[in-house]
Amino acid sequence: KSAQPDAAELRRFTAAVAADLTAAAVARRADRGRAPVRRLTRVEYEHTVRDVFGLDIDLKQYLPDDGHPGGFDTAADGLSVSAVHLERYLEAAAAATDAAFPDRPKPVAKNWKITCKPSNVRHPPESDFRLKTGLRELPDGTFVFFNSLHQHLIANQFAAPEDGRYRFRVTTSAVQSGGKPLTLALYAGSFDPRNFTARLIGHFEAPADRSRVIEFTERMPARGTIKPVAAGLGYREIGFNAAYAGPGVAVHGIEIDGPLVETWPPAVQTRLFGARDLKTGTPADAKPAFEKLLPSLFRRPVTADEVQFHVGFVKDRVAAGDPFPKAFRAAVRVALCSPDFLFLRPKAATLDGPELAARLSYLLWSSCPDDALTAAAVRGDLADREKLRVQVDRMLADPKAARFRDQFVGQWLGLRQIEATVPDAKLYPEFDDHLLASMSKETLLFVGELLDRDLPVRNLVDSDWTFLDGRLAKHYGIPGVDGLAFRKVPLKPEYHRGGVLTHASLLKVTANGSTTSPVVRGNWVLSAVLGRPIKRPPPEVPAIEPDTRGTTTVRQLLAKHRESAACAGCHNRIDPPGLALESYDPIGAYRTYFRTTAGGPKVEFKVDGRSVGHHRGPAVDPSGTLANGEAFADLAGLKKSLLADERAVAANVAGKLIAYATGAAPGVADRAAVEAIVDRAKPSGSGFRTILHEVIASELFRTR
Repeated sequence: KSAQPDAAELRRFTAAVAADLTAAAVARRADRGRAPVRRLTRVEYEHTVRDVFGLDIDLKQYLPDDGHPGGFDTAADGLSVSAVHLERYLEAAAAATDAAFPDRPKPVAKNWKITCKPSNVRHPPESDFRLKTGLRELPDGTFVFFNSLHQHLIANQFAAPEDGRYRFRVTTSAVQSGGKPLTLALYAGSFDPRNFTARLIGHFEAPADRSRVIEFTERMPARGTIKPVAAGLGYREIGFNAAYAGPGVAVHGIEIDGPLVETWPPAVQTRLFGARDLKTGTPADAKPAFEKLLPSLFRRPVTADEVQFHVGFVKDRVAAGDPFPKAFRAAVRVALCSPDFLFLRPKAATLDGPELAARLSYLLWSSCPDDALTAAAVRGDLADREKLRVQVDRMLADPKAARFRDQFVGQWLGLRQIEATVPDAKLYPEFDDHLLASMSKETLLFVGELLDRDLPVRNLVDSDWTFLDGRLAKHYGIPGVDGLAFRKVPLKPEYHRGGVLTHASLLKVTANGSTTSPVVRGNWVLSAVLGRPIKRPPPEVPAIEPDTRGTTTVRQLLAKHRESAACAGCHNRIDPPGLALESYDPIGAYRTYFRTTAGGPKVEFKVDGRSVGHHRGPAVDPSGTLANGEAFADLAGLKKSLLADERAVAANVAGKLIAYATGAAPGVADRAAVEAIVDRAKPSGSGFRTILHEVIASELFRTR
């Protein structure tokens, strides 16, 4: 409450302090570099081994979870190495080499044709299987689902005999649906609670006028199987084989082939040894093999001594009595446990060609460079801005670039936390797995469109378009969008959508399943969109616990919280954007009042034919006042205020890309470089792809 310095005095003071801080940071960076040496993340480890050896194998399961300080698991500060890592690297390397250079005959593919008869399914012993499942068995073995229950029908006539890829063909159709298609969800993997790896394969249309064959290929663990679920039918107490005239989804049969093996021995073995049988190999054969393999694993040209070290290891093992295949696998495991493979560690302050290629490939592909990028690095092409741009565009056109979208967007916006909470089934009964899958798809497609078409990053705050399928459009209350296919949809103001701020995925990520917190959402906006996060509160400051019974609103609780001068400084910045997002509930639906568990009028509605309801709580007030004194009435007003500083959004995107790519977020010494990136991107309208190109061409990307 004391008298404050005027604007001119503040500018003079901050300029003086900034100059000193920047000078100190620049000196420190010159001495130590921007980012410490870092190891590969578990995702990067798996993708690298997959790409080098041509294997489809799950190696993440062997490795501990990575830390993610600052939001990215590529952050060097979170990539420590423990004794556990060393042990797990040996296990992962053994699994990889056993798959790449197998000491067993080619797996024999089998064919299974199964139905969903009760003898072919598992179900919990406690479930009343025949009374309430809503299943009907037809004479030809077809099973019709009239319920959307998850617990019944896990096909156990098929259990994958070994880990590998399997092809599934599921024949389905809609029955008694009035000519309308229905939806079948398919899950596959291990349903064993002790090793649960099952995941949603997807939602598929079951047509009403014909049967349809759904075909997909999926990697399955040993003993894995498939589970069909009719989506969107709700729960009805229908006895087994009872007469019922309502809609249902039929599964006529399931055909499975596998394990699928396209080449045997694996392609990497042929690449290294030609047509020679590995069992007849000698230590002399190891030298040309390692000359081909080590440059890919180490992501750089290798020396004769490095090759000879691994060849010598093979010779020693053979001399000790090991057959050549076993000795060679052991030597490859040595390479996979080498710091040259596990770590990204530039030798000098400025990255050389191969080091720059590796940084680029791990940014865009989460993996090692391919032959074309390696060749460009050796030629020195990556030092030429235009040739570098050509390589970046080529890599973004590659299917492996989907890893950049999934990894970067998932970590930057927090999307990979979308399954961390389960919405309260009583308050939000309309939530289901189909909606969950559609939520994530919208955000990934949205950012992918920004990248592919180089659209301005201002669209992150507000846009007049998004990507929707029928399920998400229904959730948003947007008419004219039906079916399972996603498409780009224009938005109108009355839809209350636009930009990632209104994506259901991110609104769910920033809620706890039953209530919303303006503090969490407000800090997410400051951090993910503006790049101005607030530090965590002191331990002695209690958390705000929302009242789900509806007697006290969060706004009232926050107002009381701000009465403390120690809290007001941060909450004056955090709360306003969070309060504007109170117009959206924990599953991202637009709302004008809070749902509560008690008190207030009862609101009833239908979900998949079921009557459900909640109590109507206090009205939502999305208004607020920013720290600069600017008031807004709702989210639309907040967006206008945020877009008044589009440069901050562009600088944040650049900073997030730098943090993800280099393993260290931009610091004080990097501010001028970030500002230069933003300046160079401005003529394009601050397009997302242009900012990416400018980051890659920058000194920050090219230096340690």
